[in-house]
Amino acid sequence: MSDKLRSKISSKPEHWAAARQLSKQVSSDDMIFCSGDDIGVPVAAVCGELPKRPKIVVHFHNIDRPRGSLALKLFGLADKIDVFMACATPQTDFLRSYVAIPESRILVLLDQRDTQFFTPGPVSAEKKRQTVVNV
Repeated sequence: MSDKLRSKISSKPEHWAAARQLSKQVSSDDMIFCSGDDIGVPVAAVCGELPKRPKIVVHFHNIDRPRGSLALKLFGLADKIDVFMACATPQTDFLRSYVAIPESRILVLLDQRDTQFFTPGPVSAEKKRQTVVNV
């Protein structure tokens, strides 16, 4: 299956190409951490097929969407990813129910926002626009 065709299901062709390149350089002695679905799905799909595959950890953000759920099943990611990280409990609930990932392979790393550290301040006539920031 070509990178362009795979990217119709998940990610971008460049990520699939990067995953193929990476697969030539890794072994069972390696561990790959992917910080998002965009690179995690291609890396797991490609590197997970290796006879002596590396350990793979993916931090998912949107896996419960239609394309994400299709990628999970189509590429057999439940058997290729060692640790599934998620940023919210609905994501982990989805992984448990949709592909029966055991609790021992799921890690919840909740997004954090400190609303006390930064605020846009009080409204004033001098402000032309509201300030919205996500760090």
